[in-house]
Amino acid sequence: MAVRLDVDTVRGIVDPPVFRGAEELLGSGMVGEISTVGGGCAAVVLDGGERRSAWVGVTDGTLATECDCEPEDAEELCVHVVAVALSAIQADFAWSSAATSPKAAVVDSRVRRLAEIAAELPLRRLAMLVAEHAVGDRRLEAKLLTHTGRIDQPTAVGATSCCDAPEKPESLLGREPA
Repeated sequence: MAVRLDVDTVRGIVDPPVFRGAEELLGSGMVGEISTVGGGCAAVVLDGGERRSAWVGVTDGTLATECDCEPEDAEELCVHVVAVALSAIQADFAWSSAATSPKAAVVDSRVRRLAEIAAELPLRRLAMLVAEHAVGDRRLEAKLLTHTGRIDQPTAVGATSCCDAPEKPESLLGREPA
Protein backbone atom coordinates (compact mmCIF):
# COMPACT_ATOMS: atom_id res chain seq x y z
CA MET A 1 0.00 0.00 0.00
CA ALA A 2 1.30 3.44 -0.88
CA VAL A 3 1.51 6.17 1.74
CA ARG A 4 1.74 9.92 1.44
CA LEU A 5 4.61 11.84 2.94
CA ASP A 6 4.77 15.60 2.47
CA VAL A 7 7.04 18.48 3.43
CA ASP A 8 4.75 19.65 6.25
CA THR A 9 4.80 16.19 7.83
CA VAL A 10 8.60 16.10 7.74
CA ARG A 11 8.82 19.68 9.05
CA GLY A 12 6.56 18.71 11.95
CA ILE A 13 8.71 15.80 13.16
CA VAL A 14 12.18 17.38 13.12
CA ASP A 15 13.82 20.26 14.94
CA PRO A 16 13.74 23.52 12.92
CA PRO A 17 17.57 23.76 12.64
CA VAL A 18 17.72 20.22 11.21
CA PHE A 19 14.97 21.03 8.71
CA ARG A 20 16.73 24.24 7.62
CA GLY A 21 20.03 22.37 7.28
CA ALA A 22 18.35 19.73 5.12
CA GLU A 23 16.80 22.43 2.92
CA GLU A 24 20.24 24.01 2.52
CA LEU A 25 21.80 20.68 1.49
CA LEU A 26 19.01 20.04 -1.00
CA GLY A 27 19.02 23.61 -2.34
CA SER A 28 22.77 23.57 -2.90
CA GLY A 29 22.63 20.31 -4.88
CA MET A 30 24.34 18.17 -2.25
CA VAL A 31 21.77 15.34 -2.38
CA GLY A 32 22.54 12.68 -4.98
CA GLU A 33 20.07 10.82 -7.14
CA ILE A 34 17.29 9.06 -5.21
CA SER A 35 17.14 5.29 -5.64
CA THR A 36 14.52 2.83 -4.40
CA VAL A 37 15.82 0.49 -1.70
CA GLY A 38 13.56 -1.90 0.20
CA GLY A 39 10.41 0.15 -0.42
CA GLY A 40 12.13 3.30 0.85
CA CYS A 41 14.60 5.61 -0.80
CA ALA A 42 18.34 6.11 -0.50
CA ALA A 43 20.82 8.71 -1.65
CA VAL A 44 24.32 9.95 -1.05
CA VAL A 45 24.50 13.35 0.66
CA LEU A 46 27.63 15.49 0.51
CA ASP A 47 27.92 17.49 3.74
CA GLY A 48 31.00 19.55 4.48
CA GLY A 49 33.16 17.39 2.23
CA GLU A 50 31.89 14.16 3.83
CA ARG A 51 29.83 11.68 1.83
CA ARG A 52 26.90 10.30 3.84
CA SER A 53 24.71 7.42 2.79
CA ALA A 54 21.12 7.89 4.00
CA TRP A 55 17.96 5.79 3.71
CA VAL A 56 14.36 6.78 4.50
CA GLY A 57 11.25 4.60 4.50
CA VAL A 58 7.83 4.25 6.08
CA THR A 59 7.18 1.19 8.23
CA ASP A 60 3.85 0.68 10.03
CA GLY A 61 3.02 4.36 9.57
CA THR A 62 6.29 5.51 11.13
CA LEU A 63 9.24 7.15 9.42
CA ALA A 64 12.21 4.77 9.52
CA THR A 65 15.71 6.04 8.76
CA GLU A 66 19.34 5.02 8.51
CA CYS A 67 22.44 7.11 8.01
CA ASP A 68 26.13 6.37 8.33
CA CYS A 69 26.71 9.59 10.28
CA GLU A 70 26.80 9.72 14.04
CA PRO A 71 24.14 12.26 15.08
CA GLU A 72 24.57 14.17 18.33
CA ASP A 73 21.17 12.90 19.50
CA ALA A 74 20.40 9.33 18.41
CA GLU A 75 16.68 9.93 19.05
CA GLU A 76 16.48 12.74 16.49
CA LEU A 77 16.58 12.51 12.70
CA CYS A 78 19.83 13.71 11.18
CA VAL A 79 20.04 16.40 8.53
CA HIS A 80 21.05 13.80 5.90
CA VAL A 81 17.93 11.62 6.14
CA VAL A 82 15.75 14.73 6.22
CA ALA A 83 17.46 16.01 3.05
CA VAL A 84 16.88 12.64 1.35
CA ALA A 85 13.22 12.66 2.42
CA LEU A 86 12.74 16.19 1.05
CA SER A 87 14.45 15.24 -2.21
CA ALA A 88 12.20 12.19 -2.56
CA ILE A 89 9.11 14.29 -1.87
CA GLN A 90 10.18 16.77 -4.58
CA ALA A 91 10.59 13.85 -6.98
CA ASP A 92 7.10 12.48 -6.14
CA PHE A 93 8.66 9.29 -4.77
CA ALA A 94 6.12 6.45 -4.33
CA TRP A 95 6.44 5.55 -0.63
CA SER A 96 5.58 2.01 0.44
CA SER A 97 3.89 1.42 3.79
CA ALA A 98 6.05 -1.65 4.40
CA ALA A 99 9.60 -0.49 3.74
CA THR A 100 12.48 -2.66 4.94
CA SER A 101 15.65 -0.91 6.04
CA PRO A 102 18.90 -2.05 4.44
CA LYS A 103 20.25 -3.10 7.86
CA ALA A 104 17.22 -5.36 8.42
CA ALA A 105 17.93 -7.31 5.23
CA VAL A 106 19.14 -10.86 5.73
CA VAL A 107 22.82 -11.12 4.84
CA ASP A 108 24.38 -14.38 3.68
CA SER A 109 26.89 -15.72 6.23
CA ARG A 110 29.68 -15.77 3.61
CA VAL A 111 28.99 -12.14 2.74
CA ARG A 112 28.99 -11.20 6.43
CA ARG A 113 32.32 -13.04 6.99
CA LEU A 114 33.99 -11.37 4.00
CA ALA A 115 32.63 -7.96 5.05
CA GLU A 116 34.17 -8.43 8.49
CA ILE A 117 37.51 -9.33 6.89
CA ALA A 118 37.30 -6.38 4.47
CA ALA A 119 36.62 -4.03 7.40
CA GLU A 120 40.10 -4.88 8.70
CA LEU A 121 41.80 -3.46 5.59
CA PRO A 122 42.98 0.15 5.45
CA LEU A 123 40.39 2.20 3.54
CA ARG A 124 42.65 3.08 0.58
CA ARG A 125 43.71 -0.56 0.12
CA LEU A 126 40.09 -1.69 0.21
CA ALA A 127 39.14 1.01 -2.31
CA MET A 128 41.89 -0.11 -4.68
CA LEU A 129 40.88 -3.77 -4.33
CA VAL A 130 37.28 -2.95 -5.21
CA ALA A 131 38.33 -0.66 -8.08
CA GLU A 132 40.68 -3.27 -9.57
CA HIS A 133 37.90 -5.85 -9.63
CA ALA A 134 35.24 -3.39 -10.84
CA VAL A 135 37.33 -2.55 -13.91
CA GLY A 136 36.97 -6.15 -15.11
CA ASP A 137 33.41 -6.77 -13.89
CA ARG A 138 30.69 -4.53 -15.34
CA ARG A 139 28.11 -5.69 -12.76
CA LEU A 140 30.44 -4.82 -9.89
CA GLU A 141 31.21 -1.48 -11.54
CA ALA A 142 27.47 -0.74 -11.84
CA LYS A 143 26.88 -1.69 -8.19
CA LEU A 144 29.80 0.47 -7.08
CA LEU A 145 28.49 3.46 -9.04
CA THR A 146 24.94 2.90 -7.78
CA HIS A 147 25.90 2.57 -4.12
CA THR A 148 27.97 5.76 -4.28
CA GLY A 149 25.34 7.80 -6.12
CA ARG A 150 27.40 8.07 -9.32
CA ILE A 151 25.47 5.76 -11.63
CA ASP A 152 25.06 8.48 -14.25
CA GLN A 153 28.77 9.39 -14.20
CA PRO A 154 30.74 7.54 -16.88
CA THR A 155 33.94 5.81 -15.83
CA ALA A 156 36.93 7.93 -16.80
CA VAL A 157 39.01 6.36 -19.55
CA GLY A 158 42.51 5.77 -18.33
CA ALA A 159 41.76 6.19 -14.61
CA THR A 160 44.16 3.91 -12.79
CA SER A 161 43.76 5.02 -9.21
CA CYS A 162 41.06 6.02 -6.77
CA CYS A 163 42.98 9.28 -6.59
CA ASP A 164 41.99 10.00 -10.24
CA ALA A 165 38.40 10.66 -9.15
CA PRO A 166 37.12 14.22 -9.62
CA GLU A 167 37.29 16.38 -6.50
CA LYS A 168 34.44 18.86 -7.11
CA PRO A 169 31.32 18.29 -4.95
CA GLU A 170 29.05 18.23 -7.99
CA SER A 171 31.04 15.43 -9.60
CA LEU A 172 31.05 13.44 -6.36
CA LEU A 173 27.27 13.31 -6.68
CA GLY A 174 27.41 12.28 -10.34
CA ARG A 175 26.38 15.66 -11.73
CA GLU A 176 27.91 18.39 -13.78
CA PRO A 177 28.06 21.87 -12.21
CA ALA A 178 25.06 24.05 -13.04
